[in-house]
Amino acid sequence: MKQFLLFAGALFSLQVSVAQITLTVSDLASPGDVVIENSITNANEIPDTGSMQNYNFQTITGIGSADTINFVNAASTPFATSIPASNLVSKVGDSYTYYQKDVTGFYLSGLVVPTADFPVDLNFEYAPLNFVQKMPILSFPATYGMNQIAQTTTKFEFPFDTVITLGFVQATVSRVRINGTIKDTSKIDGFGQVQLPGGTFNCLRNIQTLKISFKAEVFASIFGLTPNWIEYSEPIRDITVKQVLLWANAKKSPIATFTLDSNGVVLNSSVQKIFLTNNRSIFSAQPEFEFTPYPNPAAEVLLFNSEKNLKSLKIFSLEGKKIFDVNLTSAQKTIQLEKIGNGIYWIEAEASQGIIARKKLIINK
Repeated sequence: MKQFLLFAGALFSLQVSVAQITLTVSDLASPGDVVIENSITNANEIPDTGSMQNYNFQTITGIGSADTINFVNAASTPFATSIPASNLVSKVGDSYTYYQKDVTGFYLSGLVVPTADFPVDLNFEYAPLNFVQKMPILSFPATYGMNQIAQTTTKFEFPFDTVITLGFVQATVSRVRINGTIKDTSKIDGFGQVQLPGGTFNCLRNIQTLKISFKAEVFASIFGLTPNWIEYSEPIRDITVKQVLLWANAKKSPIATFTLDSNGVVLNSSVQKIFLTNNRSIFSAQPEFEFTPYPNPAAEVLLFNSEKNLKSLKIFSLEGKKIFDVNLTSAQKTIQLEKIGNGIYWIEAEASQGIIARKKLIINK
């Protein structure tokens, strides 16, 4: 009867773990991490909202070239002094996005935008926008039901000596200022499993909408009067970015991204390139040799039999996070579990030939 109760409890734990996950700061990228994303073929499918969803993208394939996202320390970037409240930057080519992350949350602290849409011709290509108040993307612990709504402002000022016409009057300009109002909404409104060619993962659905509205001002003198800031009527194109993101534990950044237009239609979509191919995911891989851990459920000590000599054992959570790793001697047949809590795990055995076997493991002390 006790064994049956343990088994029933294990099944219940499995169902709960599949249903929902929680993100913390340890699940996000850090300086030095690199993530490669590839555009995918399912340009019209948007993951549904709600609980216990099944997002099936097993048939997707990559299209076009991949984008490499380098996560770097903010201090090492060209715009570090302009956006000081940052400790993480994502860099794609010459594009920079500035973040602040800590145990309380993940925040957008600044952007570097192209100056091509500014109403004046400049001899530099990018403008750093430092947000007066950081914009929350995720609040930790982040899980289903999270709803972040925030607004802040930014400005970018630079010298610009010229003469312009304001109405029907000429004005001598010495400086230009770009003012921005930023509105950001980030909600976690769904959870379930996402199935990709490279594996199946528990995930959260996160929809983010970022809107930046711009106005330009010039510091101008008219008829030799004292210069003042005057609104400049030439428009600047607003920026709106709306995305649906699928987050999973320990994957550094969203494993799938869907960018939407103003009508909610998918403009483009991508996934982390590593999940576009079957990389023998721990959730779906078949054992390549016989390996038996016992007892199962286990408590403090785990024994195992194997038809091959083993060189290492690893234990992963159901979300794929490695929590235990040990190198083995040829004679070793036990490992200690005292530092691993109750739950359902995957145990991976690697033989000396480099081949892998994986089994589900229940720990109940």
